[in-house]
Amino acid sequence: MPSLHDNLSLPVRLFQVQISFSVRRIYLGIKLEVIQSVQFRYEPNEQIRQLLKDYLDMVNSCIRAAVEARVTSLGRIHHLTYAKLKKRYDYNTQFLVTAYRTALSIVRSWRKHKHKGIPVAKRPIIRLSKLVTKLNPDGTLRVSVRPKEFATLKLVVGDYQRRFLESGARTGEILLNDECVIIPFKREISPAEPRGLLALDLNETNVTGVDTSGGSLRVDLSEIRRIRETYAGKGSASKRNCRGSRNRSNGLWRSTAGGRSAGWTTCSINRVRK
Repeated sequence: MPSLHDNLSLPVRLFQVQISFSVRRIYLGIKLEVIQSVQFRYEPNEQIRQLLKDYLDMVNSCIRAAVEARVTSLGRIHHLTYAKLKKRYDYNTQFLVTAYRTALSIVRSWRKHKHKGIPVAKRPIIRLSKLVTKLNPDGTLRVSVRPKEFATLKLVVGDYQRRFLESGARTGEILLNDECVIIPFKREISPAEPRGLLALDLNETNVTGVDTSGGSLRVDLSEIRRIRETYAGKGSASKRNCRGSRNRSNGLWRSTAGGRSAGWTTCSINRVRK
């Protein structure tokens, strides 16, 4: 039986070869930076609790100043709040800079959605600059809080986290909240040279694909669509029968049509995978 490649005309084959050559030329000699964020639990201490509390106050002070003065630039908010915050808290300047950034992102989102009143940050999330942190291979994180004053976090390290600590990978901006620390690890990789290209056409009832070697595939998804349509009708009927009681309607949908639809869809997808 002739393959799809045999039915291609000469111009299409030449175009196919040009694509393959271009992709090979792009991938050779290139290094990509991969960033993987890893979550660590830590043993809290009073110094970190106070830092989180004060940081939340700094963010909310910046929010109020930005809303009242109608500013959205980092420079303007710095001139408005730096002297006041520095005198009150006396933390490392990097904490003030990250508080500006956090406050401005909240204000911009608040203005975009046209909310009323003044927005309030409710949970402290500190962006720790690389200038104030040092991550040690033994699982401790040292944070420069003030000049010549440091806070040490003892991280809870499992086998998964230990691989990153011992890899010697560079770290980015660390996030600290009241429960955990999120550390981004950066490393460079050389991508493997692709053996070919695969184009996929995604439709409601099928997935069709063709590759540069002439192969093709077609996956039938009509059963999944039939299940969705069937249970969508049953869900509408159950909601009509429970008018006036939203909680009862939603509960009935989850326990009958909604749950069965998700189960049958999962089974159909697993059959397709095989």
